[in-house]
Amino acid sequence: MNKFGIIGFPLSHTLSPHIWNLYFRREKIKALYEKIEIPPYKFPYFNDYTGLNVTTPWKEEILKYVDELDLLVIQVKNANTILIRSDKKVRAFNTDYYGFEKLMEGLNIDAENVVILGTGGAAKTCAIYFRNKGVANLCFLSRRRRGKIFNYRIVKYEDKETEQLLRSATVIVNATPCGWKGELPPIDFRQVKRAFLIDLQYGKASPFLKTGRKFGLEGIDGRKMFLYQAIGAGKIWFHDFNEECFKKCFYEIMEAYDDA
Repeated sequence: MNKFGIIGFPLSHTLSPHIWNLYFRREKIKALYEKIEIPPYKFPYFNDYTGLNVTTPWKEEILKYVDELDLLVIQVKNANTILIRSDKKVRAFNTDYYGFEKLMEGLNIDAENVVILGTGGAAKTCAIYFRNKGVANLCFLSRRRRGKIFNYRIVKYEDKETEQLLRSATVIVNATPCGWKGELPPIDFRQVKRAFLIDLQYGKASPFLKTGRKFGLEGIDGRKMFLYQAIGAGKIWFHDFNEECFKKCFYEIMEAYDDA
């Protein structure tokens, strides 16, 4: 039996095992997908696994432990999918970019001034997407650091210029873990005047989007990104991946989660 899993910490919120194990049953694949909770700075293990997904806080740190990097991983400097080949060589991929690209597909929004909340792997992936689309005015907001990523500035939430950045923003992306426990990133929504909100989290009503709606702001959650990054991983792991079956499994699990 082939084993797959997701590396991260914590993983209490993840729906990936439910979705993948349902897919394996429907496709009659002898495989198991499980949670692999590894705290930061502990050694990640790949033994006995065929493929892995990677989430917070491992998307960047995992690159130290793999043998090969896909070209997109080199560009975005983080990975969310791992393939362990038959010769035990470990190759890292990024399918978050594909997922975010699909999320943005068809959205008629003005991305003139983009603010990304957070500076982790998902935030970097979004920044590269916007850079590839020619967006020049982009910055990160962070709790802990100032500096630059991909030549885009990092501003701390408490800095004086944060208010003006929020006022002029046309897109704000929440790429932080805030929300899984009902938390919000530390921004003042009264300062946000016209931005379209994108929350990379998925599932039940996003606190980020719910609060934004109270101030008349429209937005979208990360459900579509979650779906398509998983499809991207499936195409890496399986040469005969059944995308339509996987979509049905995905929506079935998501519907049950929303109704719970």
